[in-house]
Amino acid sequence: MAQHGVTISTDSIVRVFIIALIFWLAYAVRGTLLLILVSFILATIMHPWVKRAEKYKIPRGVSVFAIYIVFILLFVVVGWALVPLLAQEITQISQNFGVYWDKVAALLPNTISASIKTAAQNNINSIADAARTGIAVTLSSLVSTLQGFISFIGSIVIIFVLSFYFVVEERAIRRGLMRVLPIKFVPFAERMFVNSQFWLGGWARGQIILSLTVGVLVYIALTIIGVPYAFALAALAAVVEFIPYIGPYSSSAFGIFFALTISPTT
Repeated sequence: MAQHGVTISTDSIVRVFIIALIFWLAYAVRGTLLLILVSFILATIMHPWVKRAEKYKIPRGVSVFAIYIVFILLFVVVGWALVPLLAQEITQISQNFGVYWDKVAALLPNTISASIKTAAQNNINSIADAARTGIAVTLSSLVSTLQGFISFIGSIVIIFVLSFYFVVEERAIRRGLMRVLPIKFVPFAERMFVNSQFWLGGWARGQIILSLTVGVLVYIALTIIGVPYAFALAALAAVVEFIPYIGPYSSSAFGIFFALTISPTT
């Protein structure tokens, strides 16, 4: 009987090695790739407004700079008006979660294991105790916090600079990409470039609008029915709306939890 062996060519081994090397390099520079991706998404969000401004002979650089100024002003105004309220409600939730948990736990069936209840209550109470007592501030924690803040600011600056470059030098970037590609792939690459700007930018703008809409509607609904911490829950709903499928359910769970502490039957 003839035996059939598996033959692996040298070319296949080289291809697997190259693919593995690409994945390893992508993992090694994942932070940089994430900054580039976020910058590209921000550029696609601004693209329609910049294109519209071009019709009125406004340079792309001026348009992007104006958008940045408006964005920063909105961020500062909204943060100054809403962040204190959000911080206050989050602090109150941390301090009073144990009380709310007791109310909800009283509604659970007796078949629920008492050990699970005790473990959950202990975890919630430990969080509340930590929030009440605070965490001791040491020199190392201050240095760590300062380093994290500087790193965050640096990442924001890099994103703004890269987004500015992506928008202002869009044509140069497109020409550069087309030069390094084989001729037969150029039409496909051009379509992909244009479609990515259209679809990715549309998705990002739609998600932002949807997130803000959900946050406002949740706040109105929770305020009407008298659920506590309506603003914090609405902010949570707005943020997790960016997470497909899981996000809306997770925010709903928190809303239902606090609603049960007010009126478990209506």
